[in-house]
Amino acid sequence: MMKQMSNSWARRYAVVLSLAVVVTIALARPGFSTAKDTNLAGNNGQNVEEIFNLPSVEGILPQDSIYIYEVVDEFPKFPGGDSALMKFLSENVNYPEAAQKAGAQGRFLTKFVVNADGSIVDVEINKDSKSYVENKELEDEAIRVIKLMPKWTPGKVKGKPVRVRFMLPITFRLN
Repeated sequence: MMKQMSNSWARRYAVVLSLAVVVTIALARPGFSTAKDTNLAGNNGQNVEEIFNLPSVEGILPQDSIYIYEVVDEFPKFPGGDSALMKFLSENVNYPEAAQKAGAQGRFLTKFVVNADGSIVDVEINKDSKSYVENKELEDEAIRVIKLMPKWTPGKVKGKPVRVRFMLPITFRLN
């Protein structure tokens, strides 16, 4: 009889613990919705941000924000759209001669941040990508072209421009 009660208690504890972990993970996401929820026990209509001390978009000047969003209401856009981006890349990517002679080719997934003012910063190559091929000349060229881009239309959360992490593949292929 004692064993049956302890199993019942353990199941309840496991369910409560699992729920707590899921809620914690959900609240830790920068793109988490901050709508008022009066169903939380004792919150008296406060925002979730106030209860859990989450940053509010309204209280931060976007240019000074240290937060980088990955989930936003509107993603950043290259001026002129995707076709203009493809045209920009085709006109500005130069296949390094040393890489051509070595027969190097591959797809490089570039990561960068589009600031709230549309400027591009923190450009790097995602070396964890499955398609990553190590070649310094090609990496440098991909980074150079990303840094050369004009200002983008920034991403937005609740209508306000914010810093957004963006990924863009650049492919080098020999004919």
